[in-house]
Amino acid sequence: MRYVYGPVLSRRLGRSLGIETVPLKTCNYSCVYCELGETTNRLNERRSFFPKEDILNDVNRALSSGIEIDHITFAGDGEPTLCSDLGWLIDKIKKITDIPVVVITNGSLLNREDVREDLMDADIVIPSLDAADVETFKRINRPCRGLEIDEIIEGLVEFNRLYKGTLYIEVMLVKNFNDDVETLQKISEAIKRIKPDGVYILTPVRPTATPVEQADKTAIIRASKIIGEAARIIHPELEASLKTE
Repeated sequence: MRYVYGPVLSRRLGRSLGIETVPLKTCNYSCVYCELGETTNRLNERRSFFPKEDILNDVNRALSSGIEIDHITFAGDGEPTLCSDLGWLIDKIKKITDIPVVVITNGSLLNREDVREDLMDADIVIPSLDAADVETFKRINRPCRGLEIDEIIEGLVEFNRLYKGTLYIEVMLVKNFNDDVETLQKISEAIKRIKPDGVYILTPVRPTATPVEQADKTAIIRASKIIGEAARIIHPELEASLKTE
């Protein structure tokens, strides 16, 4: 099995070398907008899924191949923080290259001290925050039992209080799920507490297994204004559509 893929072209990260640390669709969320469909391996316990040395060897081979890489990104087809080897892998990769290391996560486990410690040496961390109230959180993210949005937000606040890298929050807007004023204001209030370096506002652009609709232009502008009061909007989705026609 290969544990790295790409590099793939990313609007946010340029040429991004991806790293898989968990099996396909292993996650503690089953987001309505996930292009991979509903989560088949619902899990909320950290474990070692693959030999960590094999993952590191794949990264080494990719780095020695001479391909151009702008970022090394833990993301893949599941939730990377479920991998208990994540901190070890970040540490080893940082010792063999100066290429920035990124972790894209749903942020659900950052209320755990071990997860926060594992991510401290990453250069960039991008957690998602699609809701800041219980009802919306359950509707859009469909979390494992026991995950509470208030605890997740507290974990993000505590992580960024100590984190020295760059933290961006990602908000995925889905029509009729989280694009109304009241829901966006709650998200904005949470972001004020987290104090990230910036916020990505996104909306689904690829087909999803669960039929959902993109947020429309009006909703994206509304979200940019409301959330922009809490943090700098650095990459709104469908940026071109926001320009004056």
